[in-house]
Amino acid sequence: MSKFDFKAKNSMGTKELFETRKDYRDNALYDDGEWGIGVYDFFVEKSLPFYGRLDSKDNAIMLKDNRTSLFKVKRSLDGSSIRAADFVVDAFEAFAKEFESAIQENQCGLSAEDVELKIKRAWLSASRYSKPHIRYYVRGFNNYYFKPDSSATYHTKLERMATFEQFVDKAIEYLSLTGAGGRKLTTSGICTSKVTSLTNSGLSIEFDEFKYSDDEEKSTFMNETVFEYYQIAAAKHGFAINRNAPWQIIANMESEAMQSYMEKRDTSLARVYETHFEVVHYKDLDLLKPTLLRMWNSIARQYPRCRQKGETVCPNGRRTKSYTKREQYSDEQFANKYENSYWLSVYAKVKNAETSNAISETSLKRIIKHAIQLEKTLDMTSAMDYINEQYKPFLYKTNLSPDNFRPKATRQMKGNVSEHQSNVVIESETY
Repeated sequence: MSKFDFKAKNSMGTKELFETRKDYRDNALYDDGEWGIGVYDFFVEKSLPFYGRLDSKDNAIMLKDNRTSLFKVKRSLDGSSIRAADFVVDAFEAFAKEFESAIQENQCGLSAEDVELKIKRAWLSASRYSKPHIRYYVRGFNNYYFKPDSSATYHTKLERMATFEQFVDKAIEYLSLTGAGGRKLTTSGICTSKVTSLTNSGLSIEFDEFKYSDDEEKSTFMNETVFEYYQIAAAKHGFAINRNAPWQIIANMESEAMQSYMEKRDTSLARVYETHFEVVHYKDLDLLKPTLLRMWNSIARQYPRCRQKGETVCPNGRRTKSYTKREQYSDEQFANKYENSYWLSVYAKVKNAETSNAISETSLKRIIKHAIQLEKTLDMTSAMDYINEQYKPFLYKTNLSPDNFRPKATRQMKGNVSEHQSNVVIESETY
């Protein structure tokens, strides 16, 4: 087997980093025009970066809790409980036995434990990866709006948020500034953001804590004596090896081997998105509403009075400043005050902000009007389906063309952030 000696690290200068990343792209687990055994590059097809996070209709999805299984504790790198999709766990157990048998027969009694084939990470549930996103957004919002800057004083900014509705407008305004950078307020937005990955699908397994940005560590892993056995066993049991993180294997649901494990769990390639996953945009308001309510109540508690413009003249002729009280809401008060029509408007604007205002203001108004009509004539589900359908074309908008990631590709596009090769920003087309 070829010995790999890739050097790229993000600490390198721009030109050196470009050249060394290109070396990895052109040569890692790729020889004479063919991929290595069981190897996939999850950035050379349009939809692959979202594998396990979008269904066949481009709906954002997440794995159902009741369709997960625990790996055996002995398989965990740190002894913790780790889960994945049930058929993935079944396939892994068979893969591990196959791998252990191969290296015991060919490598003087080495075991999987000797080569540290232990699971570091598998499925991260929706609740676990939603909470950090929301904290990230809230912290950014507070830093942006509650600190003075050249455009407005601290008090002026507060005065612009006297009511919940005004606060929501500011929350969406901030999201418009940061949505492309990873800040999201909906479950569907989080599921398809750049800071979630295959790990959130329940279809992948990682064996170590290597750095995605360090190609030397990738070389070390691929140069292990047992790597070829690892490739063969993974492919035999329906796993693909992630070319850009070779310590990660992913269930290849199109392979006959993986489909045999799926069949034992009463599913198939045609049915898996129905049996094992759920469409998450129906849960978007379940995350959005309480998030905005908590943020608003926090502001109202900390700053209960809001100074109004102008002054009040008292009977004695004195002029005093006028204040209004910011109202806090209980869950019940909140639910009764704001109807579906209001939330459909907010939701459409939030989705637009998450996609960098991809839809014009005129078109957005039309979408909101039609969604509200759908809710009245049909139901809320139909209205949310309609809104999400409008934003599907923009899911791939910020991704580089898959052709840029194919081995021996001749042209890179300047200015884009690539999820391929460790989030490198392409700064030149001329190297």
